[in-house]
Amino acid sequence: MGVPDTVTYEYMKRNEVFADAFNFLLYNGKKIIDHSELKELDTKTLAYIFNESKGKKTDRAIQKFRDIFKQAIIKQDNKATYVLLGIENQTDIHYAMPIRNMVYDALSYSEQVSAIEHHNRDNKLTGKQFLSGFLKSDKLLPVITLVVYFGPKKWDGPLTLHEMLDTKDDVVLKYTQNYRINLIEPSALDEEELKMFTSDLGRVLQIIKYSEDSARFKEYVLEKEELILSKEAGNVIENVTSIKIPDKLKDGKKEIDMCLALREIIEEEKADIIKDSERKIAESVLINNIKLVEKGKLLATDAAEASGLSLKEFLKKKEEYKNSHQA
Repeated sequence: MGVPDTVTYEYMKRNEVFADAFNFLLYNGKKIIDHSELKELDTKTLAYIFNESKGKKTDRAIQKFRDIFKQAIIKQDNKATYVLLGIENQTDIHYAMPIRNMVYDALSYSEQVSAIEHHNRDNKLTGKQFLSGFLKSDKLLPVITLVVYFGPKKWDGPLTLHEMLDTKDDVVLKYTQNYRINLIEPSALDEEELKMFTSDLGRVLQIIKYSEDSARFKEYVLEKEELILSKEAGNVIENVTSIKIPDKLKDGKKEIDMCLALREIIEEEKADIIKDSERKIAESVLINNIKLVEKGKLLATDAAEASGLSLKEFLKKKEEYKNSHQA
């Protein structure tokens, strides 16, 4: 796992951020999923494929690892629904995401079926019930997988299984089961949608969205009196964009003020511009003095002093200039 993947994982596994992402996806930001009631689940999904060859039954295990997997309780109308929620963090576009998520979800359902079968057989089922293991009255928990894309560019990968198939035949597609991914991507979110987030996830996505437009990014940040992010959110921004937060604003701190950070960045940019300008002026003066020495209009000692160099340094620069122009 690379650094960007690690920091996005550390950020999204926080319950308040995880719940915020799903409340946005399912309920337009309304706080239906309570982050305090989320339960961490094993991210390893395991299923067995049974085969019968030469009269013998064999099985082969399929094992996959999700990024983050939690159990949630959705409470509405005095009813509670248990749901299994998974998040896949993407810093790059994955062009087989529908297949990847479909496998995760299928394995999660398969695991539930296996667990129910084991439970039922332990309860001394007999006859056809024992053979099937899964009863008519048995039910599974819904599984929802969400992809959170942390890139500023538009997601141009397929959103459905059908988009990946090498056919446009409507009849074939009609009878081929489809699978659609659930996706949150910064570039597709408008201002009203970004306001639906209640954690700093919305601010992170908005900064990523504007990160490649320097003027819009500065306008967004500086129009606010303060823009406070968690340290984990700041780590995400630094690792998925070109924005670098000054060390003095993040070292040993739990929160980062992006308004203050941007002002520091702007001041550093100004200082770099001044340094670059001074370097170009000094270089121009040096070249002019070298030309004067070559024409015999200025002594090397005086040219060195005027260039702010020792005589030895000036003569070295003069030789380098001569060689570069001869080439």
